[in-house]
Amino acid sequence: MRNRNLTTILLFVLLLGLWGCNEQSPTVKDITKFKIVYTNITENGVKNIQNCANWYIDFSRIKRTVVYKDKIICVGFNGGFACLNSSDLKQNTVLENKLNTDFFTNATIYQDTLFAEKFDKLFFWDSDKWVEYLRPLPINYFDLLLEDKTYAFYSSCMGEFGSILFAYNKTTGKTKAEFTTCPNSVVKTNLGYYVGTHLYHISGWSGSYIIKDVEKLKTVPDSLKNTEGRFDIDPRFTFIQDTSLEARNNYLPFKFSIAKETIDTNSTYFHPDMMLVASFNSRGKMYHIIDPRVFEKKEQKFIGTVMNDTLKVIDTLENCTAETVFQFGNTTIINEEFYGEGFTMIRNDTIFKVTFTTLHPNYQGPNHDGYQLTTDQSKKPTAHINYTFNYPDVKPGQPEREIEFAFGSKYKVVGNYGNGQDGNYIYINGDKTKLKFHDQWNFMEKIFVYDNRLFVFFKNLGNIGFKYGLIEVTNVEVFTQKYKE
Repeated sequence: MRNRNLTTILLFVLLLGLWGCNEQSPTVKDITKFKIVYTNITENGVKNIQNCANWYIDFSRIKRTVVYKDKIICVGFNGGFACLNSSDLKQNTVLENKLNTDFFTNATIYQDTLFAEKFDKLFFWDSDKWVEYLRPLPINYFDLLLEDKTYAFYSSCMGEFGSILFAYNKTTGKTKAEFTTCPNSVVKTNLGYYVGTHLYHISGWSGSYIIKDVEKLKTVPDSLKNTEGRFDIDPRFTFIQDTSLEARNNYLPFKFSIAKETIDTNSTYFHPDMMLVASFNSRGKMYHIIDPRVFEKKEQKFIGTVMNDTLKVIDTLENCTAETVFQFGNTTIINEEFYGEGFTMIRNDTIFKVTFTTLHPNYQGPNHDGYQLTTDQSKKPTAHINYTFNYPDVKPGQPEREIEFAFGSKYKVVGNYGNGQDGNYIYINGDKTKLKFHDQWNFMEKIFVYDNRLFVFFKNLGNIGFKYGLIEVTNVEVFTQKYKE
């Protein structure tokens, strides 16, 4: 989870007008509570891919959720799409089946267009099919926090190691940037762009500030683009560490209080380690999701707003692990990424907490740590191998991680990772073909067989880039041809 080694926390606000407080000094009772709806959706987590593989998706955790026209599209923990009607949250299997034609592992919306990622390439949805997008902009499409007529804000978060907030000017094509704690929200206000940040590490930290003039931030030269033509966190970005505070307001602390009628507790609650983990506009005001950290109900978050320079809790929300926020018109999505369950959606006066129960029919094999499968585990693998970790005694020319598995007398699956040896391979009668699936530190952790069915499980060095997960190769030769590198 996003982290930072700090032992105390200060919460910050802007001027009273930033959050749309009325001049008549409203109280908690003057603000209508949100209607909170909890719903669970049963999803088929097995997707047939190109008639050569079955992909087992874990929808218990949702990597990213977007609103596309009148549909809500959710990306599973390891990829794949679940599709819901925006109006009633009912499943839309027609569009879902059209979207799940290949190993797409992320989704985003930019300029009202649906984009997806496949093997580190960018695709867009063209009526009823995916088309590769050959001229992408120099932005991280899958880390967008806000898009308006002028700017696209996105972040590059490396947890306790730092983060950069980028602002791409859609008119000039120039990118501005500043160092910050990992951003969770960028909200446009009448005073500028509000930025909310937080990290979890030891005692944790959250903060908020406003960028009054984006153009006063440092310009990032094109020479700092990475090999994919984008800007990302990089040691060469040290030149923006002295970003002038003239570009934003000073940090202004606010007081904190809880109306006793809003929480289920018999004691007065206050703790300095509370954190703001998400912020959003609704009904003409800005609201915040508050993690109280040491509250007696650890799974419970508070919903608060600022009145009379004081952050006041007006409601509670169960089971929300907020990471990032994006606003789609009148709908706000709180992404919980790899750490929570499902996603949270705010529309008008209603907050929807949506979770998934994933089914994996016709799979009776083993479970895998950190990956949820519905299986009775009644089928024991007849052959099984885990990768070998050679580090730190890596010999010259030897990979850090390696795996080799024979499937019958005709096929062999090989994976090498680290020490300049990255690659996945399938041998057919001794002929070697290099495969994809090794982008962003993904590697084959284990290979197993039951009922003469071949399964490969992909792991990642860190959850942030986790992709692929469990794949059953149903036709080795077709799979090899379609996914050769």
